[in-house]
Amino acid sequence: MELLQFLVFLTITSTCQGRLSLVATPSTLKSPPDDPPRLNMTCSLTPDTADIGMVMAIQLEKVKGTERFPLASVLTGKRARLNTDFPRRVATVQGLVSTDAPAKSFLQLTIPKPVGTDTGTYICVMSYLERTTFLLNRDEATANVTEGVNPNTQLLEELQSLKDQVAQLSHLLQSVHTTAAQPSSTAGAPADVHLHTLSGGPGPQVAFRAVPVSQEEFQNSTSLAYQHVQLNEGQAYNGTTGVFSAPVNGTYVFTSALSVDHGKAIVELKVNGVTKGQLAASGDDQTSQSLVLELQAEDRVWLQGIFASQNSTHIFADGDTVFSGFLLHGY
Repeated sequence: MELLQFLVFLTITSTCQGRLSLVATPSTLKSPPDDPPRLNMTCSLTPDTADIGMVMAIQLEKVKGTERFPLASVLTGKRARLNTDFPRRVATVQGLVSTDAPAKSFLQLTIPKPVGTDTGTYICVMSYLERTTFLLNRDEATANVTEGVNPNTQLLEELQSLKDQVAQLSHLLQSVHTTAAQPSSTAGAPADVHLHTLSGGPGPQVAFRAVPVSQEEFQNSTSLAYQHVQLNEGQAYNGTTGVFSAPVNGTYVFTSALSVDHGKAIVELKVNGVTKGQLAASGDDQTSQSLVLELQAEDRVWLQGIFASQNSTHIFADGDTVFSGFLLHGY
């Protein structure tokens, strides 16, 4: 009987939509993960089950190229089982085909510690008898599991990159010894202007980090003002205009990262209107750049949108898009 049901399940040709749902949790696999991950693929029926007389079978499949491979299934009156060719033997499956209450039917596949090969498109297929006609029919639902980069890892890598640059530049500047003017000799200078910088030389403490408040539409030929200012030591960054104004002569390090939802976008880093660097992002990919610049006091630095390949291209927030910088050595 089980073999007959399975053959019938495979020979269904008619497909209806809307009576089945497939949910992947999580839908994006972070690499590396924050915690030991677990991928759950859950097939269940939607509330629209009035015309379903009896569910015959539910099967979960994985799309590979142009083919579909069964991973797990549950049949009427049988326990849910993994496909014998399923490569992840540590996976578990549970499910139920209810003849009395079709809405309670479900199939769930759990993959502990998923890897990159577990990303892709999954399809859930249900075969059932219609309530009034007793015709054999089927429904399908699809879910996609994508691979993403852990934003915490991106931040740590960015900080490590900055630390490496500081170490290299500090080594090159060890022989530079500049005597700072006394506070009384600089008209209007703030009282704390002679604190030491990260490299140990004289100069003010200057550092900033700003991100968009929320996802916002990309604007061509417009300075990008990131108004969520997470750090602004020295108050040199203006979150309203998006412009950083150098308080003193010195060596500065700037880092910018860009991520957009679709299309392609290009951003340039400007110093007094002159292009010093460029970022190009497309789709969901993030791109970043770090620059070391020699600036004079009152030099102005900002990011400017240059090009968007599609209308309504939006800049991602949540740490994917960043503008930051600090004074490495003042003189």
